Amino acid sequence: MDKCRILIVNDSPVACAIIRAILEADGAYKIVGEAPTGRDAVRNMDALRPDIVLMDIHMPEMDGVEATRRIMANHKTSVLVTSATINRNLSYIFEAQAAGAIDFIHTPTLLRRPGSKVSDRELKQAGRNLLYKLRGIQKLRQKEKESLEAKLPAKRAVHAEHVDMPHLPKRPQPAMGKPLIAIGASTGGPSTIVDMLSGLTHPFPIPILVVLHIDEHFSQGFASWLQDQTGFRCNLIERVTSIRPGEVYVAPGGNRNMVFT
Repeated sequence: MDKCRILIVNDSPVACAIIRAILEADGAYKIVGEAPTGRDAVRNMDALRPDIVLMDIHMPEMDGVEATRRIMANHKTSVLVTSATINRNLSYIFEAQAAGAIDFIHTPTLLRRPGSKVSDRELKQAGRNLLYKLRGIQKLRQKEKESLEAKLPAKRAVHAEHVDMPHLPKRPQPAMGKPLIAIGASTGGPSTIVDMLSGLTHPFPIPILVVLHIDEHFSQGFASWLQDQTGFRCNLIERVTSIRPGEVYVAPGGNRNMVFT
């Protein structure tokens, strides 16, 4: 099986060296290049043809948001944002996701003295979150490929015939409560949620609930960004609450649920 092709885009030589060492220790990835700026990454996409781009945010010449936007406009690849300071860069990271990035992660670090020897086991441990994200992206890419192939069935003759269906009892109608909209999204969801909400009128007559696959530490940042992008008042729900028409309610990340009265 061919190895997954990775392009590292980061202006820090130390970060590039750590990411390279982690991926080489894992053995399932082929690093096809390193780019110190977003502009270099965009310029070399045709030649390198990476499956996944590891994209830093703040770089000279062109930042990660604009580089992601240009790459996703012209290439069938996946962009994973890597940042050393996620909490301070959440708005930029969500902008990159709106431009097409599939997810984000802290840039891996190694607490070792320069020149010290690091085992493959230690490298994999330091990069466990990165490797977990990469495997998840690979699974998504494989599912997309299988879905496309399934839409191209082999040509075959089809014969129609009458079939008597047994009488089926009518399904009882559910009790009608107050209307609402519920949106669930997984990896890569922020841009889709923004598109959906941006198409709604203001004021909107019913409440909107949003559940997103996201780390709980970044939930408030997502709610604030979503409000800036859509103009809706967006509330992060952390306790039982009443809901109001025309407002968005965001579930906190992690293994938690929204409960309303």
